[in-house]
Amino acid sequence: MPFFFPDPVFGWYFFAVLMIFLVVAAYIDSRTLRIPKWLTISLLALGVVFNVVRGAGLGAVLAAHGSGSGVYFLRPGTWPGALDGLLFALLGFAVSFGLVYILWVLGSMGGGDVKLFAALGAWVGPWHALYIFMATGPVIVVLLLGQAVWKMFNRKSGKAFFGMRDPSGARAAREAKEAAVRKAARKGLRPRQRVTAYGLPVAISTALVLLLCHARDLGWLTLFRAPPVAAAAGGAGPR
Repeated sequence: MPFFFPDPVFGWYFFAVLMIFLVVAAYIDSRTLRIPKWLTISLLALGVVFNVVRGAGLGAVLAAHGSGSGVYFLRPGTWPGALDGLLFALLGFAVSFGLVYILWVLGSMGGGDVKLFAALGAWVGPWHALYIFMATGPVIVVLLLGQAVWKMFNRKSGKAFFGMRDPSGARAAREAKEAAVRKAARKGLRPRQRVTAYGLPVAISTALVLLLCHARDLGWLTLFRAPPVAAAAGGAGPR
């Protein structure tokens, strides 16, 4: 009986589309320290659509198996499942926005980061959004340590960590930061100083959480299981 995805094929499509968006966001964020609005809006819309389809499919599977339990909030069935998926996406969006709003208020996270994480919540729901939020901190620490070690051994060569250095991108990031400072000064506000680019840590955390929490539905754990051994008794062998 599936728990989150109707079947592994849909699960891997869900995972692949989400990760493509997150990787693109991480790539742009690492160069410009900005996440474009078109990307976060597209991610939000697709998250709602995917969860409506996922809920409908999962509700149909549960109904076919005669399950008396709901998908998340409602009874089994295609249409209740679709409505369930919609509520799941909206609740995930609200919880995700609430989790990162305080960081935005403190000035350690930009508006694009808030929009990205809120849109991500529409994909993964409230509980997974909380897991991803908690996992992002350790991932940032690991990446910063890796970056420090990389710079230590590649100081002369000038090679960038993960090959993510681009002079034009670095220049664009500086220009974006200076523009933000000027804009804040015109409004009499204190400019927001981002601690780090959150795109890559969020993408890594999301991949880890989904792969670990939905290993059964995605079926990837079965790749490492030994084939079942035929029972020695009971005439299991060929005759």
